[in-house]
Amino acid sequence: TPPLVDFQGFDAVALLEREKARLASTAAYTEAGEAYDDAVSRWEPKATISRASIEAARVSSATALAINPSSIKNLEQASKAITDVKTAVAAIQGVGTQASALVAEASRDAERLSALEKTARAAVNQDAAYLKAFVDPKSGVAMAALEPSIRGMLSAEAETYLYYGSRLFEAAARLKSAHSSVSPVRKTAPRGRDVRFPGATYPAFRLGLVSSSFTAGGADWSVAIRELSSEPDLVPVPSSFSLAVAGADGSLVIADAIADLRGASTRAFLVDATISSLPMDLGDALADAGLDGFSGVLSGTSSLVGEKDGSISASLSLTVDKPAVASPTGTLGRAIAEALGAARELKAAVSLGISVDGKEHFSLSTDIDAIVAKAVAAIAGRYARQAADELDAALRAYVGAELEGTLVSKAELETLLAAVKGDQAASAELKKALDGKLKSLEDRAKTLGAGILPGITIPKIGP
Repeated sequence: TPPLVDFQGFDAVALLEREKARLASTAAYTEAGEAYDDAVSRWEPKATISRASIEAARVSSATALAINPSSIKNLEQASKAITDVKTAVAAIQGVGTQASALVAEASRDAERLSALEKTARAAVNQDAAYLKAFVDPKSGVAMAALEPSIRGMLSAEAETYLYYGSRLFEAAARLKSAHSSVSPVRKTAPRGRDVRFPGATYPAFRLGLVSSSFTAGGADWSVAIRELSSEPDLVPVPSSFSLAVAGADGSLVIADAIADLRGASTRAFLVDATISSLPMDLGDALADAGLDGFSGVLSGTSSLVGEKDGSISASLSLTVDKPAVASPTGTLGRAIAEALGAARELKAAVSLGISVDGKEHFSLSTDIDAIVAKAVAAIAGRYARQAADELDAALRAYVGAELEGTLVSKAELETLLAAVKGDQAASAELKKALDGKLKSLEDRAKTLGAGILPGITIPKIGP
């Protein structure tokens, strides 16, 4: 089914289902969801280890925090208490450093995942614009609808011409292989006073020109074959075939084909054609696009080139005068038919080919979108906005029902990351308590020292 929309029978959900595989949001949400799942699997053990470290530090610090400075009676007890607290401080510092590193890593992970999520949500808007293009006559979708049909039609014609061209080239090649590439040079032999000098070398078989003109089917035909030879390298120009057909209706078709079997040439064949005022009827070739019975008067040029490495390229530049559609179908099919009927001509340019590695390329450009945009303006005004709103609603429903669920791990990850940040805060709080306990013990030691040695300054204990 081509992407041209019949507005009167429009089904937003059906169009969405058809295009799901091409939507950017589907892939973007999948990528974000998988990233969240992966992050959860990585952070679960890290969060568990972090919490265990904090709990172990809290247990080991409990004894130090339970010391009552007032209960210390001498400097020896004070020194031991201070050492115990310093040990606990060093331990909690290590836990705090580990927690800070995890928080930094968590922030980087959260930033990356947030970017993926934003990309996924932005893709929804991109997909909305993409889907709405199907109901926008000015978007170029009309050309996208016609391209597959035209490509298939041209491919079939090209295969026919390539078949006959290859047969002609093969026949000329067989003629060449049936004879040696170079005729033996005659040896000079003196006979009396007559001396024979080497002369020009000629092919064993050479057809310089054969031509014919005749009338058939109400048209005047002219055919000519030039320089068909068993040894092409001995002929100054390649073999060629010319055809001209002039119809009683004023139409004219001229085709010139060249088959080059000379060793120095990289080109295998070349076909140039010129068409003028040729009646054309494509029958049902464009029926899938709603244009059954497309006809007109065709003029233009075409070129087909084949290289000896196997690559082929072709180009066509065509003008269709008096375009018409016999049996249009669908809302836009009828609109296109009406527009083409009012247009004086339709222009098209086609490029197709096959590279050495077998890859195909195809491009098609016409002025049909400009013609169609004018023709369906009224239809667009009546249906397109409603169809676009229905598409947007269908897309948002799809995202909410199927895609948002892929981010289910996001909440779990946020809980894990919050726990890691909580561990960092807990380690900082525990260290603050130990630092306070250390200071109170150092103050108690100073007091005890001052009572034992009045008038003597007691050096500071600890850092």
